[in-house]
Amino acid sequence: MNQFPVFLDLHDRPVLVVGGTAIAARRCKATLAAGAKVRVIARALSPAFEDCPGFAHETRDFRPSDMDGAQLVFVASDDDDLATRVSALAHERGIPVNVADRIKLCSFIMPSIVDRSPVVLAISSGGKAPILSRLLRARLETWVPGRFGRLAQFAGACRERVQAALPAVPRRRRFWETLADGPGAEYVLA
Repeated sequence: MNQFPVFLDLHDRPVLVVGGTAIAARRCKATLAAGAKVRVIARALSPAFEDCPGFAHETRDFRPSDMDGAQLVFVASDDDDLATRVSALAHERGIPVNVADRIKLCSFIMPSIVDRSPVVLAISSGGKAPILSRLLRARLETWVPGRFGRLAQFAGACRERVQAALPAVPRRRRFWETLADGPGAEYVLA
């Protein structure tokens, strides 16, 4: 394993996106979905940003002070010099940075995501073969029902009561396995 997988809580946290490309729009949309406060610095925005309501856009060139307070930085620009500069500044400041299609400039990589909130699957090839990650994501999206998150929400709502009723871990584990793979799950998913 070359990278350590982790899920970050970005709710109400500042995220900086540098660039106005379609890839930048995807990064914006994903972090907005996680509850981040997203600020985009770009002279122009791709039409793909129309699907990203709720971000702040500053129509200008990047300044190092734009990183102040940022918890995460994404660079998705066609300007190689800008990408290199922003990456170096983020590394100096200890801010995790992802530069689209330039793995050597990244401190983290973006996985392919299957979102069945609160269940989220992240698939990565470590940047070696992103197409394989996307193909696997497509297969998982057909396998994991769209309403699968309902089952996780139901389990979360019942968790304390089940723990009190079944204090022995092996019995509790069997209960959850039976629920997740039986008629109870089918009922919740329906």
